[in-house]
Amino acid sequence: MPHIFAIYSPMFVHLNCHSNYSFLAGANRIEDIIRATVDVGCSALAPPALALTDTNGLYGAVAFYRATRSAGIRPVFGAELTGLRSEEIMREIPKLNLHPLGESALRAGVLAKNLAGFGEICRTITARQLDPDFSLAEQLATLSDNVIVLCPDPGLLNHIARKRGSQNLYAELAYSPDRHILRFAREKNLPVVATNRVFFCQPKDRETHLLLSAIRTNTTIHSVPPGEIVSPDGWMKSPEQMTCLFQHVPDAIRNTLAIAEQCDVALPIGTVSFPPFASPAGETHSSYLGKLARAGISRLYPGPVPAEVVRRLRYELRIINQLNFAPYFLIVRDIVREAHARNIPTVGRGSAANSLVCRALNITEVDPIRHDLYFERFLNPERTDYPDIDIDFPWNRRDEILNYVFEKYGRDHVALISSHIHFRGRSALREVGKAIGISAGEIDRFTSLLPHSAEVSQLDEIRETIPECRDLPLEDEPYRSMVALAQRIEGFPRHVSVHCGGIVISPFPITDRIPLQKTPKGFVVTQYDMYPVEDMGLLKIDLLAQKGLAVLADTLTAVETKNGERIDFDRIDSTQDEKTRELIWNGNTVGCFYIESPGMRNLLLKLGVRDFDMLTAASSIIRPGVADSGMMKAFIDRHNGKEPVTYLHPKMEAILKDTFGVMIYQEDVIKVAHIIAGMSLGEADSLRKCMSKKRDWENINTYRRRFLSGAADSGVPTGTALEIWRQIESFAGYAFCKAHSASFAMVSYRSAWLKTHYPAEFMAAVLSNRGGFYDTCAYVEEARRMGIGILLPHVNHSLDEFTTHGAFIRIGLSQVKGLQQDTIDSILKNRREKPYASLVDFLSRTDIDEPGAVALIRCGGLDGLDSSRPQMLWTLKVFLKNGKMPGHARKKYCLALTPRQKIIPQPELPRVSFKLTDYGLREKLLAELEHLDLTVSDHLLALYDINGKDVVHARELTRSAGRIVTLAGWLVTAKRARTAKNEPMKFMTLEDTTASFEVTLFPKTYKQFGPLLYDRGPYIVKGRVEKEGRSLSVTALWINRI
Repeated sequence: MPHIFAIYSPMFVHLNCHSNYSFLAGANRIEDIIRATVDVGCSALAPPALALTDTNGLYGAVAFYRATRSAGIRPVFGAELTGLRSEEIMREIPKLNLHPLGESALRAGVLAKNLAGFGEICRTITARQLDPDFSLAEQLATLSDNVIVLCPDPGLLNHIARKRGSQNLYAELAYSPDRHILRFAREKNLPVVATNRVFFCQPKDRETHLLLSAIRTNTTIHSVPPGEIVSPDGWMKSPEQMTCLFQHVPDAIRNTLAIAEQCDVALPIGTVSFPPFASPAGETHSSYLGKLARAGISRLYPGPVPAEVVRRLRYELRIINQLNFAPYFLIVRDIVREAHARNIPTVGRGSAANSLVCRALNITEVDPIRHDLYFERFLNPERTDYPDIDIDFPWNRRDEILNYVFEKYGRDHVALISSHIHFRGRSALREVGKAIGISAGEIDRFTSLLPHSAEVSQLDEIRETIPECRDLPLEDEPYRSMVALAQRIEGFPRHVSVHCGGIVISPFPITDRIPLQKTPKGFVVTQYDMYPVEDMGLLKIDLLAQKGLAVLADTLTAVETKNGERIDFDRIDSTQDEKTRELIWNGNTVGCFYIESPGMRNLLLKLGVRDFDMLTAASSIIRPGVADSGMMKAFIDRHNGKEPVTYLHPKMEAILKDTFGVMIYQEDVIKVAHIIAGMSLGEADSLRKCMSKKRDWENINTYRRRFLSGAADSGVPTGTALEIWRQIESFAGYAFCKAHSASFAMVSYRSAWLKTHYPAEFMAAVLSNRGGFYDTCAYVEEARRMGIGILLPHVNHSLDEFTTHGAFIRIGLSQVKGLQQDTIDSILKNRREKPYASLVDFLSRTDIDEPGAVALIRCGGLDGLDSSRPQMLWTLKVFLKNGKMPGHARKKYCLALTPRQKIIPQPELPRVSFKLTDYGLREKLLAELEHLDLTVSDHLLALYDINGKDVVHARELTRSAGRIVTLAGWLVTAKRARTAKNEPMKFMTLEDTTASFEVTLFPKTYKQFGPLLYDRGPYIVKGRVEKEGRSLSVTALWINRI
């Protein structure tokens, strides 16, 4: 992670320095500061010291600790705290006969002398971030002598000295010897210390600080308020320059060394701290875990337990107890138990499914014995950090479990983990564009066609290789300046958000080690993100939200409500259902968890997937590493008998026989490294882990040497060993572990079973949970192709979400754009009294505003309450013009009326004799698209005239293999890719009224027609129908917009 630190000299230590974790203010990364440190030399301390004092935060503390320790430098931890000037402080300034500083904000630096002081700073930062009544003056006055305070404000210094005493309290002289502060310090007998309040390494870097400040204040670089910018002197001056500046105050320079010498904090990196778990009386954690595990095995194996299972259970329990991880398993088991007690489904996934103990505790479902899953991928004697046990919950019920964990372990011992959001290519360009005054329209035109993964430094290459971007005006102003400035901040932290699933549970108050704060959306999270939390030895558990589980749960509830039928997947083996197998074999899996993307559906067809094991394999080989390395093609061809099964070395046959000699799982890396290079299983897993986590890539060469030397010792030829290593390196960072793939395959099969046997209820649940890979419109069309009718939303029939009505799905009111949740609640509540009889009746009884009423009328949500939609729009205008108001407005209005005024009847609407003609099909489709983001009355293509274009329907492609055809369709999804020669190409999924179809644009065609492909279309495509197995696609020869 990037940081900016102080530089030190034989005479001076910088003690107020800000990294780019002083969000949108600090202008430099760690590598820049390291170079600056080398240039200016280090302090006379042994070892030399460095300080980091980001604004109201310790975000980069762990990364700072690791970087300084690696460089042989002692870290000094601190922060610069800010607050508002209190009336008490303002009153003290005149008493001291000093001039106010002319700023409304106070600031003070705090430095930790030891770990206890570090904890105090964490708690102080938390108070600053979370307490609306935070008082900087009062908070600083309560700090112990474990914290050193540096302050440039006389009033604040006086307040702290009176209440706390002057011990470890310094008057800060920032930039120069301020005579007012210096005189005050001498009068009060307070020591002084020199700082330079560093926000940028060199004077030229102030431009980056100015840019960040403009983004922070939502202004342009020419209009940033002066108080939001630090002094031009806030750069990292050399020791000689600082000594010269303070030559008449030599004690201010000497005190920097004295302070740094007192600060010695060793973070507990690598330790393991488990929260307490209350085992039953007479049980230790280990004994209780063993008791629960054996009980679980008895449940799984009602008869005699196979010897292999007994051996595996004993082995796993021995390793778990040897590593003292029993409390971890008990905590996770308790969370899962509570979820099941509340009828909340769960899926234990990731490497935890390699564990028989996890299965016995009901944390996971996959059988590690049957599927030959390596426990060592999950846990091995050489592992020192926590293993990952990831648990998925329905996204709409996860909060229940989070609340349970907070209540059980205490809200001061549990926290959500943050995710640090960084500037990426497109976001950096957008923010910089606004800061230099480019209009929103111009910025959008420049950035909208860029790939989401685009890096600013790659824009020249992107323009050359991606046809949609060939006209990027990179050389023209103001875009040239926008790009140059965006490069400076790309990768900088922007703000904190919530990690997708991580929580931390601590045996002590979390703020003893980690500050907390709120995200922009109001969630309280740790200031550290995931990896620093793990580094600090605190227990991190991933409790993840999954839409697929919510779809399963909602479908089961709908079936039980409608049919009185309770479906129990503990009693139904969905993997053995022939109709379900056929659905998967045919690739009809839109809506099914993890197997619905175009690429996955094509893979199902190519492999002819009919069983659980092959679906597990498919879930892994679709991953980028396997696919891009060529191993996916080899797997498919060998599976289909088009290529002979070969092994790079005879030893690999025993371990890769089931996967046709191809490595497709993370476990394969472990097996191959063990068999070929003689690595222990623990060492082999460390190799796998090194490759799968980008932060460990610097160690890859060490493992490479170890692998090649081990292979040589085993008699493996050098060329063979190098090729095996190449294959490992090309995919290990992206491949799934087999247990994870199997866990996902279990949910996929159950999704497919429900789609097969309860199609309407399943698709309604998919739509209500806002789908997965596709947008709502695509799922509506899929339902229509399945023979399910789609009904418009209606105030007398719809609920909040999508619901089934026989063989139909009724669109929910929440799909209507512009309807607020409280309005929907009002509609449903008042409807329970009696249905709405007319438009006026509806307007009179609900809390709806005019835009909401217009949206409902135009999309058909009030059909039948008057003669036509135009008639209702006219009635609405008259209703409002004649002084009548919808319910919510009327309630506010009536509060101001007298009792007599309230009983005056409202005037009747004027009667009219004419009738307005209802919308035609085109008007209805456009209105539905505008207000629902989908169409019900017909397919979107009905808006366009494609007659006479010799167009065939997508469902007819099976009869057209090898022929050149013309098709028309809307874009459903698209994906850019590269050929083996690294040339750009594109895959598109289009949809007509009969089916979806896949289009491939190879480099030549993509280069020619790519600039036309900038939105959903619709498009007309001419191309050759290609058939691979049962998979069909169209190789485009020509494409255009309709």
